[in-house]
Amino acid sequence: MRESGRGQSVVLLLHEIYGLNEHMDFLKRRLERHRWEAVVPDLLEGRGPFPYEREEEAYRHFTERIGFPAAADRAVSVLTDLRRRYDRVCVLGYSAGATVAWICGATGLCDGVVGFYGSQIRNHTSLYPRCPTLLFFPERERSFDVDALIGLLHRRDRLRIEKMAGRHGFADPFSDRYDRRSSLRATRCLLSFLHDLPS
Repeated sequence: MRESGRGQSVVLLLHEIYGLNEHMDFLKRRLERHRWEAVVPDLLEGRGPFPYEREEEAYRHFTERIGFPAAADRAVSVLTDLRRRYDRVCVLGYSAGATVAWICGATGLCDGVVGFYGSQIRNHTSLYPRCPTLLFFPERERSFDVDALIGLLHRRDRLRIEKMAGRHGFADPFSDRYDRRSSLRATRCLLSFLHDLPS
């Protein structure tokens, strides 16, 4: 991470179980085009990236060798450093990274949180956002009832939830689950959310 002066905006970008792949590179460039610096830590500690067709192996590696507590500790450590150096700090996560972003949102260290299809948020519903938070969920998930989770979370302060057509992965143009229309709509919501964060 480069040292910088105060007054700038930064996004802590948290990857999926696959690691630092082309989707993360794509997102980093997109954020930078919109004048947000992006920091993308390796939550897999040097292992990866996994190709999408090895999803089960990537999932096992993340859950058995990394885990959400360690990933969240790593993200909070980076977030603490960013908080000292930037005026505006947002956390953006995808899948496992979205769950870690949700955990970060309860720390008080960030100014905004955005999470895409953070299915494991269902195991962290005791947490409440301490900053504006935007969550995107697909219309259905294999492992849980999306509507039940949305119903549990939707009345919380500072939280906005968008349910999008498509499946888990709808916003990743490199995935076979990509849904162009939902991705474009979600991107507009994301950029508007970032723009409207207080500076």
